[in-house]
Amino acid sequence: MRFKMTSKNPFRNFAKNLRRITISNISDEEKDTLYHDLWCEMSPKLSEIELYLNSSLAYSERFNHWNYRSRAKHIQSIVPVNSSKNPYLVLKHEFAEAMAYTSNKSFVRSVSRSLMWFYATPYRDDWVT
Repeated sequence: MRFKMTSKNPFRNFAKNLRRITISNISDEEKDTLYHDLWCEMSPKLSEIELYLNSSLAYSERFNHWNYRSRAKHIQSIVPVNSSKNPYLVLKHEFAEAMAYTSNKSFVRSVSRSLMWFYATPYRDDWVT
């Protein structure tokens, strides 16, 4: 299977290729080797972008202002959000942890669960441009 690198962002390419491997009708052993091949190819690019993502703050407007008063009008402010909530970073870290499994079946199952959680996460496209 050839990996498709259609996006400029390596995290999007990583997630799309993980999905392609996961939904394919090949055996767990073949998926295991494809996951490792993908990781070897994408790991330097992901590490480079992860340094940038961890150094820059993410912002959200869904939190109350620190000086919020119940009698006053509801004041929304933009506050920094921890980058550890970034679903792309969570997927990468869960994939790296799953690579330590010795069994092919448990490794493939763990990756598919992480990928399922990733695609069920709302606003995942807001984290990485």
